[in-house]
Amino acid sequence: MMSEVPGELELMAYADGELDAAAAERVRAHVAVDPAAASKVALHNKLREAGRRAVQGMAVPAELRRRVEEMAGRAADVEKPSRDAGAARWRIGFRLAAAAVLVIGIGSFAVWSRVNRGAEVVRGSAVVPVAWVASTSHVHINCAKHAAHFAPQFPRTLAELPDSLRGYLGHDAKCPDLSKLGYQFAGCGPCAVPGGKTAHLLYKPASGVGGAVSLFVQLDRGQLALEEGKVYLAKDGGDGTEMIVWRGAGVVYYLVGETDGQLSSAAGEMGVKVRI
Repeated sequence: MMSEVPGELELMAYADGELDAAAAERVRAHVAVDPAAASKVALHNKLREAGRRAVQGMAVPAELRRRVEEMAGRAADVEKPSRDAGAARWRIGFRLAAAAVLVIGIGSFAVWSRVNRGAEVVRGSAVVPVAWVASTSHVHINCAKHAAHFAPQFPRTLAELPDSLRGYLGHDAKCPDLSKLGYQFAGCGPCAVPGGKTAHLLYKPASGVGGAVSLFVQLDRGQLALEEGKVYLAKDGGDGTEMIVWRGAGVVYYLVGETDGQLSSAAGEMGVKVRI
């Protein structure tokens, strides 16, 4: 028979419903008069619920499932009718070990998946109006037709642009260097698109072959109900031009291009990891 005063393992097993009726009743009676034990059971329940929410909807990798099933099988080998306290603790220990492997494994897998997947992509959301997509796409295409896009109020080099944008928008904004991707800065202008005062940075392929990339920057005044940590993907139904929109540090960014690869790579240079 187990000790009259339940230990940590037995309290955890009680919280998990792993004890037989007699043992559960004995632990329940103890918990009812021992605030410390009751707190431990409550904490275990909270941790279990937090773990469940953290991995909800997460597919369990096949190898992790195999390991847990193997441990469960080994636990079953020792789970024979016995009044021996050591055997009972052995069963509980195996169950807890298997649960720990499962929770830690799935939690690690969830973190790895989220890090490698990057920001959540929301496709075709009404948060980004169709008219905004069409208008921004139209400006991108028209500006890209010109050899350069240098407006008088903005400098001709990226190095000088951050200070100029701060003065224009009243806020700091990112000015990515896309030269690693084969694009050269072709200028910045105050182009009119929905959402308010906008700075339009244009990038063109250094080789002269391929489509341009545009970055439209606006002060975040709540013009779009964008959620932090999400990237919104939209496509112009007329010409197929793609655009991703996100908010960051008080600014709304509209990145426009012709292919998923363009957008993903350019966003990556801005510190936004996204898979489209």
